[in-house]
Amino acid sequence: MSAIATAIVSMLSALLPVLTGVASPTIDAVINVLIALIPEAVNEVQQVGPIIASIIAALRGNTAITQAQLEALAAVETQYDAAFEAAATAAGFPAPTS
Repeated sequence: MSAIATAIVSMLSALLPVLTGVASPTIDAVINVLIALIPEAVNEVQQVGPIIASIIAALRGNTAITQAQLEALAAVETQYDAAFEAAATAAGFPAPTS
């Protein structure tokens, strides 16, 4: 994400304690900011996703990898896949078909 988008997300995170008591127009403004940020966040994941997949594949193909490392890598891959699908769904992208 761009530095501006990251700063906005950080600022909103810092404001979480006060966001529960804000007026309706402020809630609308925060929702609109989140709507604007989601495509950039998904784009970021789409750009980095193939790199992460390549790293996982390279590690999986390494002959020095242990069974425990393979299991840990499988858990990382499952977590990554679930996070990517959740982000895509939240952004309104359809679920992939098998």
